[in-house]
Amino acid sequence: MSGKIGLVVVPVLLLGIAVSSEARVDSLTGGLDIGFDMDRYTYKGTQLSGSNRDYNRIFTSPSLRFKSDDLKDGIDFSYAPSFRYDLDGRGTDVDQALIFLANKSLLKEWRIRISEAYVNADDSTLTSNQGASAGNTTGNVSNPINDQISNELGRHRFWNNTASLTSDYTYLQDSLVLVGYTYSMLRNDSGASLGYQDYDKHSGLASVSYRFLPAWKAIIGGQYVRGFYDARQITTAGTQSDLSEYHGNMTLESYIFEKNVLSLSYGYIGTRYDDQTRNDSDIHNAVLGWKRDLSPHLNFDLGGGPSFVKTEGQDGKLGYNAHANLNYAIEHGKMSIGAAKTYSQDNFSGTSTGGTIDSWTVIGNFNYQLSKNLSTGLVASYADQDHQNALVGIGGTTFYHEKISSTGVNIRYSFWRWYTLTLGYTFTRQEADSMLVSSFDENRVYLSLGAQKELFRW
Repeated sequence: MSGKIGLVVVPVLLLGIAVSSEARVDSLTGGLDIGFDMDRYTYKGTQLSGSNRDYNRIFTSPSLRFKSDDLKDGIDFSYAPSFRYDLDGRGTDVDQALIFLANKSLLKEWRIRISEAYVNADDSTLTSNQGASAGNTTGNVSNPINDQISNELGRHRFWNNTASLTSDYTYLQDSLVLVGYTYSMLRNDSGASLGYQDYDKHSGLASVSYRFLPAWKAIIGGQYVRGFYDARQITTAGTQSDLSEYHGNMTLESYIFEKNVLSLSYGYIGTRYDDQTRNDSDIHNAVLGWKRDLSPHLNFDLGGGPSFVKTEGQDGKLGYNAHANLNYAIEHGKMSIGAAKTYSQDNFSGTSTGGTIDSWTVIGNFNYQLSKNLSTGLVASYADQDHQNALVGIGGTTFYHEKISSTGVNIRYSFWRWYTLTLGYTFTRQEADSMLVSSFDENRVYLSLGAQKELFRW
């Protein structure tokens, strides 16, 4: 495992920030989670139709978190292995989750940040702060890695390591230059035969923001992404191609009206595949946006505009993009709801053959503190997606339609100061009209008892 998480040594050596000072506060927190995780996939409409994949597990997950903060720098390091026993005869295994964050002010105007996230597990919905525990307490699907890894063929063992370095320099008030580099690796220990693919991803970015008038701000940025796939891994759709992604954006923001931010922006995403059996693509988006704080507890964000998508070998498509988000904080709780119409690229899910996605997405969250010790969370989401696959087939590019809906609920009870009992349930349905994409229902129930306590502070 040392080769997989060795990147964490580099940030420590580069920063050298664990230097004692009177203003520094250090703390060490320990925790332990034990519980049961029951997960069932029921497949339909594909070559897996009528089959089930069950995962019934007992897990024990200790955790440690070290924090060290100063006026000019900080470190946040957490590690949570999970020892699990499968009741389905798969035996025992150990999952791993590691997060490292660090920042340092070299000058008053110049700051650098370094991060690393490492996961070794068989569940791509793993969240970073729970190690390999049974799902997350908000019910939504998340991952500490930038790209969401597909779980559509059932769970499979993988490890994913993402390390990043960014630096920003404030040259004028509310004006800065930012540069960064990210390197991400995906390795599928047991999923290649199912259609999962390994990749290495390099990403460099740069942006400049300039507050040229008190009420006006301009932002321009770009990003280059280079992806390398293992050509030896062949799926039902062939092998993925090495590729380059190009991202660019320009934004003009106005603060003329108090508590309102108006913006006009243009964004570009382009993909170029090394393999001639893949069709290159370009996405252009123009967005007129409006953000407003209606009160200290209520705010919204609206936007929309025209979009143009061009895939090699196909006629260009004129469409639109839109988004609307509302956040409302109430006494003892908060809620949010959002909807978006977007065009995006799909190159780093671990199963995709690349291409563009035209999607409608709606998601809502509600969290409420029922009493001093009892809280609950609800989440629901729905996505309707049209995929334009980059793989050149007979008669041209492959199209397919996909719908994904998910609902989750959990309840948490805290007692005896350090203990928390969590019970949760999630339901996910994925439906696709392509034999290359799985359609399934997933039902998941998890129960965990956790304890967390600050062990030392100095």
